[in-house]
Amino acid sequence: MSVARKTKEETEKTYHALLEAAAELFRIQGYSRTTLNEIAKKAGMTRGAFYWHFEKKSDVIRAIWENHAYASFNPIREAIAKLPLENPAGAYRNHVREMIDVISDNQSVARAMFIILHNMEVSEKNNDLIEFLGEQHIRFHGSMSEAFIRIHAAGQLKPGISAEQAASGCSCLLLGMINRALLPFGDFNLKWDGQEIFKSHLDGILRE
Repeated sequence: MSVARKTKEETEKTYHALLEAAAELFRIQGYSRTTLNEIAKKAGMTRGAFYWHFEKKSDVIRAIWENHAYASFNPIREAIAKLPLENPAGAYRNHVREMIDVISDNQSVARAMFIILHNMEVSEKNNDLIEFLGEQHIRFHGSMSEAFIRIHAAGQLKPGISAEQAASGCSCLLLGMINRALLPFGDFNLKWDGQEIFKSHLDGILRE
């Protein structure tokens, strides 16, 4: 192995160790209460190693999402936003089942969603991070809204339920289940309990 290749592999190993350490600390104690020293210590690195890869702590948030979740989560989100005109409700059920499976089977994806979409507290001075987090919220809820607009247009929502009400309800339920599944005492199985709960919710709002 060449020196250059070995150096590149070691650099990548350090980068991912820092991401893993930061993601776990953000999940356990929150973003604002986690220091750079804590991230470096948990990764077995120095603070200087952190600055070699990141300019500031907020840069880690984007990196966690892009490295731990985007490739697995985004294709499903896009599919939810572009349901077929024929039986969109059935397609939505399938995509949500797939999403829950991906989140429950991959701890890194679940943790990244928890950090990005639910458990983030940021300073008003951190405009770049606020903008990034807001963008992820908008994309996630926007996909849900697009899905239920199509489901409503196909006559597959029960009477008295608007597309926006259905989208908001499903977004809140999904994020709430992710939150509970990742709580320290871990009394909720997202894969089994989550699938059944979401199915029951959809049975209450959809007609197929």
